[in-house]
Amino acid sequence: MRRYSYPIFVFFASFAPWRFNQFNRHNARNARHASTAGLCIIISLFVALAAPLSAQEPSCEPQTLLPGMWARVADGEPHNLRDAPGLAAERVGGIPADDIFLVMGDSVCADDYRWLPVLYAGTPGWIADAPSGKSWYEPLERQTLETIPMEGDPVGCARPPDDYRRFWIKDFAQINLRTLAMLDHAQMLYDAGGGMIDFRAAVMQGSYNEGYVEASFGTHDGGGAVDLSVRDLQTRMVLEREIQPALMAMRTAGFAAWLRSEDELYPGSVIHIHAIAVGDAEHSQAARAQVEGEFGYLRGYNGLPPEWGGPALDDLPRVVCGWMADVTPLALPTPGA
Repeated sequence: MRRYSYPIFVFFASFAPWRFNQFNRHNARNARHASTAGLCIIISLFVALAAPLSAQEPSCEPQTLLPGMWARVADGEPHNLRDAPGLAAERVGGIPADDIFLVMGDSVCADDYRWLPVLYAGTPGWIADAPSGKSWYEPLERQTLETIPMEGDPVGCARPPDDYRRFWIKDFAQINLRTLAMLDHAQMLYDAGGGMIDFRAAVMQGSYNEGYVEASFGTHDGGGAVDLSVRDLQTRMVLEREIQPALMAMRTAGFAAWLRSEDELYPGSVIHIHAIAVGDAEHSQAARAQVEGEFGYLRGYNGLPPEWGGPALDDLPRVVCGWMADVTPLALPTPGA
C-alpha cells in the first residue's frame, strides 16, 4: 500500500502493553499499519508534502478547512477518495453525501481542483474540492482545534465536535455527528495497533431508538449510544483478541464502553461492545446513569443496574480526558477505580 507523505497531525496514545504487541495480524486490511512494540498512535507531527510546492496551481484559493478539523460533505454528492492529489490517482474509496472526515494537512492544487488530505473512517486519502468560491465541504459545528493534549491527559485524548445533526449509518442505525466523529477517532487509535474490526461495519444498534430493544433498558433512547459486534463478519467467530484493544480505543476516544458477554443480559443475548459517548447533550436518562450514576463508568463500574445483574466493578482501566471535566463533574480520578 502506498505510503502517504502529506502533512499529518499525529496524536500519540499509550495503552497497556498488550494493546499493540500481543497479536499477529494476517489480513489485508491491516497491511497499511506498522507493527510496533512501542505504544504510540499516529496523529500531531508534520512531515513533507506529497507534491512539491512548485506543482501547485496558483488558481486555487487558500483552504477554509484547517488541519485537525472535522468536516462534512455539504454539497449533497458523494466524493471519490484517491491515494494522491490528481484525477489520475488511484481511487481508494469514496465519501457519501453528508458523511464526515478528518482534515489531515494542507491542500494541494492539481487538475484545476483543490485537493485535501483526509482520513475517512480509518482510510487515508485525498478528496477534490472546488478550486475557488464556496467549498463542497463544511466544518462540523462547535469544535476546537486542540492539537496539544491538556496537561495530564492520557495520550490519544481529543475533544469531539459538539455537532448533534443526525446521520444514518448502515441504513438502519442513527447516531449524531458527535458520536460518529468519536467512533472514527476510536477507529484511528485502534487501527494504529493493527486492529481487525471495522467499527462502522460492526455497528449493531445506534441512538434515538426508543423502546426498540428491551434489554437496552432505555440507554439507546437518546443520543450518544452505539453497540458494536465483535464477531468476524464472514466467519461469525468471536474476535477474542480484538476485544480489549477495541474497548481501550473506544474509551480513549471518549466512550464509556464495556463488553456485554453472551447471555449476560438475558438467555440468548449476543456478545457485543456497548458504548455511551461521555458528555452527549442528548443522552437518555438511562445512558447518563451509565456514565455518571452510582453504577456508572466514571465511578469504576460496569454500567449495569441491579435489575440487569449489576453493578459490578469494571475490569478494565478507565480513560478520563481533560475535556470531560467540562461536561461532567465526575470526570476526575477516583481512588481505587
